[in-house]
Amino acid sequence: MKRRSVVGHARASSSSASSTSTSIVSSSRYACRIAYEGTHFAGWQYQTNEVSVASTLEKALMKIGNLPADERAALALVGAGRTDAGVHANGQVAHFTFPQTAMPTNILQKGINALLPTTVRIRNLSEVDDTFHARYGARRKTYTYLIVDGGILPPHYANRAYYRRPSSKRMSLNLDRLTEAASTLVGTHDFASLSNFDPQKADQSTVRTVDRVDVLIRDGAWLWGEREGDGVDDGSPPQRTIELTFEGKSFLNKQVRVMVGALVAAGEGRLTPDMFAQLLLGDLDRTGTNLLGAQTAPACGLTLQRVHYAEGPAWCTL
Repeated sequence: MKRRSVVGHARASSSSASSTSTSIVSSSRYACRIAYEGTHFAGWQYQTNEVSVASTLEKALMKIGNLPADERAALALVGAGRTDAGVHANGQVAHFTFPQTAMPTNILQKGINALLPTTVRIRNLSEVDDTFHARYGARRKTYTYLIVDGGILPPHYANRAYYRRPSSKRMSLNLDRLTEAASTLVGTHDFASLSNFDPQKADQSTVRTVDRVDVLIRDGAWLWGEREGDGVDDGSPPQRTIELTFEGKSFLNKQVRVMVGALVAAGEGRLTPDMFAQLLLGDLDRTGTNLLGAQTAPACGLTLQRVHYAEGPAWCTL
């Protein structure tokens, strides 16, 4: 294993709900840490006529709280940030308002999980005061992106990694160039050219600060649960995995995925250091960025790992 750091500095029982619907009159605020496999969701955010993680969680909360349909908005479910369709999470954080109950928090958590599909789980649940806000209180977010370069993709990674198939037309990744390009992302830059920025929203700032980028390179044997070097040498290029970690207070729409696409282009030699630096000037639209070879990386490789807070439950504080 080789690390390259480029750091810049049970169903709910029927007794839990009455036979008639209740309204949120006396309530408490809860914070939760959520994991989900995002393949079959239209992202985190609630969307009309689409199945999102938020709407799925809302349905479970409505059922266990025995709330009428018109009380959905009263739950006031707020996530720390949106994730796109197909993106996963190990540590999304959300808060919501729920009727005061004598049910212990751990039993409430089990009840919610019993009503959720197996692709969504509440990892932690805590009652918090009304000052805790999942979105506005977030100090940093940590994302990881997994690339599998060559070899055979294990079936259990089919929806969890960006798979670069072996091909005579596809250039192998130069990991030194990729790592060098990653180091330039650290710091405060205009990321308009490395995001899905809408030029029609010119009043929105596209300046963001990336606090940390790590590049972790592993032998492909890791994917199969084997020791490094255990693979059979058949003369083909060795399989490698590249795990990229990005940390910062906030990111623009699709910023992480566009940055990964640019790093892959740099590793393939399609983006020179000068061209990569040009992207950080923020003066290109997405068409210009694409012309330079930076394509948006697939959603399946991206995971929201953690959201950090200065205050709140121990499981989410800095």
